[in-house]
Amino acid sequence: MEIRAEVTRRRMIGGLAATLVTATAGSAAQAQEQSPPARQLQISGAPQLSLTSPSALRLLQSSPPVTRVTPGPIFPADYVPGGQILSETVTAAEDERGQTVPIQVMGQQHQDYAIYEKMQEVATIGVEVLLSRRVKIEVMVNWAFVPGTSLTQQQGWSALVDQAMQVITPPGADGLEDDLVNYLLTMSQAQQLDVSVIALVISTELVATSAIKVENDPVALARRAMVGQVKGTVLRKIGDRVERVNAQTALPRVGVTYELIGSGPVVTPAPTQPPTNVTSTPAGTSPDRIADTVAKREGGRCEPRSNTGAVHEIMKLFAWPEFKVEWGQCTIRFRRRICRWLTLSFSITVPCPHFFTRTATLTLFSFVRWGPMYIPPVTVQQSAVKCSLEAALLGAVIGTVLSSPLIAAATYKGAFWLCMAIEEAPNVNCLVPGIAVDTTSSPWRRI
Repeated sequence: MEIRAEVTRRRMIGGLAATLVTATAGSAAQAQEQSPPARQLQISGAPQLSLTSPSALRLLQSSPPVTRVTPGPIFPADYVPGGQILSETVTAAEDERGQTVPIQVMGQQHQDYAIYEKMQEVATIGVEVLLSRRVKIEVMVNWAFVPGTSLTQQQGWSALVDQAMQVITPPGADGLEDDLVNYLLTMSQAQQLDVSVIALVISTELVATSAIKVENDPVALARRAMVGQVKGTVLRKIGDRVERVNAQTALPRVGVTYELIGSGPVVTPAPTQPPTNVTSTPAGTSPDRIADTVAKREGGRCEPRSNTGAVHEIMKLFAWPEFKVEWGQCTIRFRRRICRWLTLSFSITVPCPHFFTRTATLTLFSFVRWGPMYIPPVTVQQSAVKCSLEAALLGAVIGTVLSSPLIAAATYKGAFWLCMAIEEAPNVNCLVPGIAVDTTSSPWRRI
């Protein structure tokens, strides 16, 4: 937190950038000509709440629901609680471009799902989702009393603070009305209230102003596709024939469903890397070239030869939404008059998320490659080509690839080698089966 003191008269008041602020009664002219009088009222600032702290991330938990977080104890344990009054509310920040943006808390949560095909569990996956929630920052005036303070003093001070907050000049306003400190010092003297028994703390609290929003949930997108809400085409095996059919009609017939089986704590989001079998290519890139790129990356020492084996376009989905978050710096500004001659401006620089979206054409390929170290017999080649297609048509692969491409790749390979065993093909080295998800995307657009 950056604290800056702005003097509205000619003389700088020393020590005001520190945590503890001491203000005195009297006019501005008197303050410039003499030392502060003996009567002093001390105001301190509570620790600022970070938007990425564990306390702030509690606003993103759903059980039990949390709508407000505070900085915790701000007075010594033996102090007698007095009260709390709202002083100022801030609902927006300023980003690097000088634009006004909402204040948001963002977190990341790991979620585990079981995937079922026609009521039978076929895979379990783990995904990372982003959660966000808009908040406002409330600046609160808190007060408490030293041990042993009489009830008369407590009641008098509480009534006076409450009265002062109703009549003092609003933050940043001009005019000669008494501000909080001057008002309390002046009126407490008239009411014979002891300034040494009260302590005031200015604190900030985070208050949720919206529901929790899931910004990037791959399972939610997969569910939409599997119930026919995404346009595209998909290969389906009908008897002995393989045909390309409408995805909105065919995918619901696969019978894939998803069940949440567990979730982890909400943590600060970390940069994520795309799965290794997901590529992004310019429009018009050939399927063979995409398959060669992934096969060479996964083939290791086998160095599979280009254009061997086969490539199958299993599924193509249009207008597939993609989402990303980039972190920037935002400034949240507060402005509070402490005395007639002094205003404190609080400028808090915090990390803030910037959201981007785009649409893509998503294509799922399956392939098998081999050679040059080993070129299988023709019968093995035929079995490998057949199995590379049939393994990719499984609902376990299609239903998983939309939410977790890495798990889908492992599922596909397991199904491929099972098919090869059923075909009684010999266990050969340097056959490289795989799947690739290719996206041809529009430019990113900030939202």
